[in-house]
Amino acid sequence: MKLSKTFWFIFWLLAGLIAGGLLASVCAGVPALSWLAYGNSISFSPAADLVVLKFSLALSFQLNVAEVLCVLAAMFCYHHFDF
Repeated sequence: MKLSKTFWFIFWLLAGLIAGGLLASVCAGVPALSWLAYGNSISFSPAADLVVLKFSLALSFQLNVAEVLCVLAAMFCYHHFDF
């Protein structure tokens, strides 16, 4: 059974994000490679207070150099392997 290209794209994208996160956490303690863990986070947290009901949602996204490099490598692999 041949899987769709969308599945493989999502697979390689998630693999790159996970590998980049692991690489950044490992390299954060190494002085020569600590630049791979450099990154920034973006958060969004809307809230509504309707006296009877309080609603809040928090969404946070953190991106670092290692994740960007690993996602680029994963996209390279996706385009060079024929699925």
